[in-house]
Amino acid sequence: MNIWAYFKRKWGKNDLEVILILAIFAITGFSFLAVKPVVFDFLGYNNIEAKVWRVLAYVVIMYPLYSLLLLIWGTIFGQFKFFWGFIGKMNRRLIPRIKKQ
Repeated sequence: MNIWAYFKRKWGKNDLEVILILAIFAITGFSFLAVKPVVFDFLGYNNIEAKVWRVLAYVVIMYPLYSLLLLIWGTIFGQFKFFWGFIGKMNRRLIPRIKKQ
């Protein structure tokens, strides 16, 4: 199975919707690259010498920003529901859950 058929089956979308979703991911990535230096300059994180702190700041600040950009672009292009679910899955995989006993 090729990647195109895989995406169509996994996401339950037609060809145009898959193109739109992939375009939204690309637009979000370029937007993120444009916004990152501005945010880091504003917060003064470009002056941090220790790489551990830079990585931590990147994860704590930029991950939510990327999610927000994904929702904004998804909403603009009429794919809010898809990206809301996508971000939910991403969060469930990345953020540990506390299990009740």
